[in-house]
Amino acid sequence: RILTDELSDYYFVTEPSGLKHLQKEGKDNSKIHFVGNTMIDTMVAYEKEISASMVLSDLGIGKDKFVLMTMHRPATVDNKIELEKLIQLIEYVTINHKVVFPIHPRTIKNAKEFGLYERMIANKHLIYTEPLDYFSFQKLVKNCEFILTDSGGIQEESTYRQKPCLTLRPNTERPVTVDEGTNTLLDFDLEEIKTYIRQIEEGVYKKGTVPALWDGKATERILSVLVNS
Repeated sequence: RILTDELSDYYFVTEPSGLKHLQKEGKDNSKIHFVGNTMIDTMVAYEKEISASMVLSDLGIGKDKFVLMTMHRPATVDNKIELEKLIQLIEYVTINHKVVFPIHPRTIKNAKEFGLYERMIANKHLIYTEPLDYFSFQKLVKNCEFILTDSGGIQEESTYRQKPCLTLRPNTERPVTVDEGTNTLLDFDLEEIKTYIRQIEEGVYKKGTVPALWDGKATERILSVLVNS
């Protein structure tokens, strides 16, 4: 990324932290443009298709009646101890909620190798699927109660949708989702995670706001800069 910065003529950033990083690198302010988030542009552009997805009825779930989980990072699923902790988390959440979990094939493979697969699929309130297409997945983001993840992009998507998101990793490339949005970073500590889940259930979890310029028009701003330069 640093090499790319050195070769670039223009810098388009999605949030204030990007401005600060580029300024620390000594980049010319006249070349830095705060334009918003193109990922949000995609969501806005395809809102009709997202709304038309039948994934809720296909999975037999209703609006705001499930928790969405995405866990795929090697640190979580390639280690027996960590994968067992993930299953313990699922078992806790499914006491009060259904959990929809699009599972990567590697996770299933590891669960079988570690002797955890039968325990995982025996949970009647866990709905696990193959990885989903974009529209179906975004329909789940839009309609879930809250999100448990170790992924990246969903931190932005959940903030835009104003859905509570607990990100189980120590850092993020998207700090605005924590500082302004609905995202919280947590270590994979079950008791701490439970505390935040209870906050969500009790309605006292932070509300968050949609960051500036996350309005579906970032692409237009980028084109404007390029055309007028």
